[in-house]
Amino acid sequence: MSKYNTDKKIKWGIHSDFQKVYDTLLDKVPAMGEIKGKNNKKLEKFRKATLVIYDIFNNGLMNRGNQLRVLGLKVDDLWLPNEFNNPDWDYNEDVVWNAFKPILIDAINEQQK
Repeated sequence: MSKYNTDKKIKWGIHSDFQKVYDTLLDKVPAMGEIKGKNNKKLEKFRKATLVIYDIFNNGLMNRGNQLRVLGLKVDDLWLPNEFNNPDWDYNEDVVWNAFKPILIDAINEQQK
């Protein structure tokens, strides 16, 4: 049993207590392309972060590894699948949530103005 994400409230890097506000912000994100405008800089960072998070949990960060810096993380910060070990997804959930939470909160605050 992992010592991370033991309450299982974090799924795909999103804490269940923040799911509704996450979904509300995600509804503001276009299906394709960047979000323009000086009043949407934090929302654009949120958009980029969600793409990286999806890639972490769906593809083991195989497609967006060079964009991981949007979360302030390095590949070595995560325990991803490779030929030497199995991933620890509970650990990754915890690490990703802790990196993503400030991005989410910043986007919330920006969009409430």
